[in-house]
Amino acid sequence: MGETDTVEVSLTWTIEGRTKPSIEYGSSAVKTTGSIVKYNREKLIKSTPVDAKYTYEEYSKKTVKQF
Repeated sequence: MGETDTVEVSLTWTIEGRTKPSIEYGSSAVKTTGSIVKYNREKLIKSTPVDAKYTYEEYSKKTVKQF
């Protein structure tokens, strides 16, 4: 619990001359809140709270229109 991990993402595109590029890039943010629970014969043994926030890469796209 309490761990933080950061990942940096870098993308490079080659853009040809006399073109009109359109570059899209996005990510999604997620927040999870709840508990991890452990039962033994339907009796609650342990409940650990969880609060996680993270993002993940969703897409990257390049389209090019010629003049």
